Amino acid sequence: MAMAAAAVRQVGGEITHELGIINAVGAEMTAEAVERLSAQRSLRVYGDRALRTSSASPGSWTVRDDDPTMLR
Repeated sequence: MAMAAAAVRQVGGEITHELGIINAVGAEMTAEAVERLSAQRSLRVYGDRALRTSSASPGSWTVRDDDPTMLR
């Protein structure tokens, strides 16, 4: 997680969440920053997607999706 956080800060991104259970961080950054991070083989960059279920109370969720076919 520390490496991801440092990489995000290096490209001018802002850390919004520390996701220790998946060794990741949530961040806000420009499209250019995303491109720069995506070029690094040691990192994986995923876009956030909203998730709602009928059995949970409404709220904000962050989902990590490892299936590249789902990134639409």
